[in-house]
Amino acid sequence: MISDKSLSQIVIEQPAAAAVFDMFNLDYCGDGIQTIAEACKGDLAQAGLIAARVDEAVMNGAFLNMNFKVKDLSLSALCSYFVEKHHGTIRSVLPSLLVQAMKVTEKHKIRHPELMEIRDLLVNLKVELDHHMMKEEEMVYPRIKVLEEIVYDEQDGGDFNYRMLKDPIKVLLREHENSVETFRKIKVLSNNFKVPDDACDLYNLFYQNLLAFRTDLRLHVHLENKLLFPKVNALLRVFSDEVI
Repeated sequence: MISDKSLSQIVIEQPAAAAVFDMFNLDYCGDGIQTIAEACKGDLAQAGLIAARVDEAVMNGAFLNMNFKVKDLSLSALCSYFVEKHHGTIRSVLPSLLVQAMKVTEKHKIRHPELMEIRDLLVNLKVELDHHMMKEEEMVYPRIKVLEEIVYDEQDGGDFNYRMLKDPIKVLLREHENSVETFRKIKVLSNNFKVPDDACDLYNLFYQNLLAFRTDLRLHVHLENKLLFPKVNALLRVFSDEVI
C-alpha cells in the first residue's frame, strides 16, 4: 500500500505520482522520507485525497501504456529512457518556454518585474542543462553501460577506471541541486506559480507550461539521484569500496 511508503519511494515505483505531489506541494525530494500522512501532518482526509489522486494518475498512465516499471529497467535501458523521455522534454519544451518568457516579460515587466528574474533564471538554466545533458549522454551514460556489461556479461574489466565514472557523477549530483535551486527561486518569484489578476492568456499559458516543465525536471533529477546512481553504486562496489 502506498500509505506505508515514503514519498520518494512512491515516485520511484510510480513516477505518475510526481505531478500529484507537486500539485499538493509535497516535496518528495527534500522531505522524501515522509509518508503521505506524515507530509500532511496528520490530516487524514487530505492524505486520503492525495492517495486517491495518485491511484487515479497511475491508472491513467496504465491506460495510456505509460506506466511501465521504471525501477525494474536495466541500467542501459534506464539511461536510454532518460535520454528519450526527459532529455527529449528539455530539448523540445525549454526553447519554446524561453520564447514565452521573453514575450510575457516584455508585455508585463512594468507591473511584474519578477518576470525579468524568472526569464534570466531560465536562460541560465538552459545553458546549464545543455552542458549537463551532453556530459550524461557522451560521458556518463556510455560508461554506465560499459560497467553493466562488465559485471553482468562477465567481460574483462581490467581496463575499467571506476573513477572515470564516479567523479563525473559527483559533478552531476551538484548540478542537479543547482537546477532544483533554480526552481526554488522561480517558485518564490512566481508566488508558487500563481497567475496575477491582470494576466493575459499567454501569461497563464507560460505559468502552466513552466509548472509542467518543473514537474518533469524534478522527476528526472529524483529518478537519477535515487534510482540510477544507487544502482551504479552497487556495481561500482565490484571495483572499490569507495563509492559515490
